Amino acid sequence: MNLDDYAGHVVLIDFWSSWCPFCIDEAPYTQALAKKYASQGLITIGYDGQEDFSDFQDYVSSNTNLNSITFLWGDNSPADAYGVNGIPTEFVIDKSGNIAAVSVGFSATDTTVENAIVAALATPSGHGAPVAKIHVSNNVGVIRH
Repeated sequence: MNLDDYAGHVVLIDFWSSWCPFCIDEAPYTQALAKKYASQGLITIGYDGQEDFSDFQDYVSSNTNLNSITFLWGDNSPADAYGVNGIPTEFVIDKSGNIAAVSVGFSATDTTVENAIVAALATPSGHGAPVAKIHVSNNVGVIRH
């Protein structure tokens, strides 16, 4: 899987793990954004590169209410490529593959991510220079509800 697969879409990438209490608090917020903006072209990916696949699978399988998020599991190289130093960290990628916003940590009152999604959805493709794009190798677990 490669972000090039989503060219022309706004992508929200959430780096998280089920052992992280702030990530768990953030999940319903991310789900709400995913559901609210999916019809406008938002793709939402929850990427976990910090725990065993069985722990990841158990969490995702027992949280079917998070059904607007595509969950991916693999090694930590995508987080390393984006310079993630802590979780949760969310990136909003615009239609041209540029990073439109980064949010580290979680606060229910912070509107940075949603504001960036709205702006990115309203902006046509082709503005700005593309940045490094996430590439997930074939050794990845994908769960879609």
